[in-house]
Amino acid sequence: MHHVPNATPATTPTVTAPAAAPAGDRSGGRALARTLIQLLGFGVGVLLLVWAARTALKPEYREQLTRLASAPWEGLGLLALLCVATVVLNGLVFRATLAPVRLLPAGDMIAVNALSTTLSYLPFKLSLIVRVLIHMRRHGLPLLVIGSWFAAVIAGFGASYLPALGASLWLRRVDALWFAVLLAGCAGAVAAIVLGARFMGRGRVWERLTALAPARVLPPAAAEKLRSALVMLADARAVTLTVGLRLTDLFVQSARFYVAGRLVGQPVPAGDAVLAAATFFVIQSLSPAGILGAREAGTIGLFNLLHSPTMAVVTLAVSAVEALVNLVFATGAAAYLRLDRVLRAPVARAGAGS
Repeated sequence: MHHVPNATPATTPTVTAPAAAPAGDRSGGRALARTLIQLLGFGVGVLLLVWAARTALKPEYREQLTRLASAPWEGLGLLALLCVATVVLNGLVFRATLAPVRLLPAGDMIAVNALSTTLSYLPFKLSLIVRVLIHMRRHGLPLLVIGSWFAAVIAGFGASYLPALGASLWLRRVDALWFAVLLAGCAGAVAAIVLGARFMGRGRVWERLTALAPARVLPPAAAEKLRSALVMLADARAVTLTVGLRLTDLFVQSARFYVAGRLVGQPVPAGDAVLAAATFFVIQSLSPAGILGAREAGTIGLFNLLHSPTMAVVTLAVSAVEALVNLVFATGAAAYLRLDRVLRAPVARAGAGS
């Protein structure tokens, strides 16, 4: 049971200073601007999705669409299972990253990831907001620890996907050299992360880093919560496991493009499947206003720039099956997490100590 902090003590009402109004106006203006940017980004994503669909509906791809419409159930089932696997693996990535600080139930992590993945189609960072709320209210994690955790997840993401994306863009094939480049890049990234975190987390170094911010901006208690990111990244076993899970997920996502290519009658070489999967997921992770349309257009556009056979029908097939799987998965995840109770819980309960 979380401790509920005392309510703010009542104070004698004071007259609002005239100078406060412009600050409020500026705050409201910034909020409106952010809302408009999110809506604009979502609208652009919808337009990109329409462009991708129009590309796939061109007459030269009609045969692929016909094959997809009559695809065998076992092939579509395999594609759906691969989509389930990637949700599970990404949930385990979050769990493995946080493990040096706290080990959360695997079921919770998979359910949270399923729900957040589905909400990521929408703007306003709803997926991030819901993920943070669940971890604050269900697991009692302070906000700064969650922020540190997400930063560590991003570091693990870069240590795995960037070497894979670089190797795929350079070689455009999967062979012994590709694996050598991938493993060398990942090993170097893991070593740099672990050694860098251990160095920055040393007492004297950390004291100098925190001294850069005034105590009123970064109190000692807050600094210790932020330091949890270094605890996670200094754990060689946790970082290695995280990168290993990320690479496994990359291979699963690559298999989705390979299977989808078979279903539409357009075999996708292993190198192109890895490149498409890495591009698809990188755009998903970096998209600021919802992933709808951005991943599909980005993946199709990249292969068009590389003068490769278009991935329009294949990419949309992967995206459509994934959306259906995520929706079903998220419905079950919301029931498992008792999302109704989480969202009704007072914010103050989760915010104590943050």
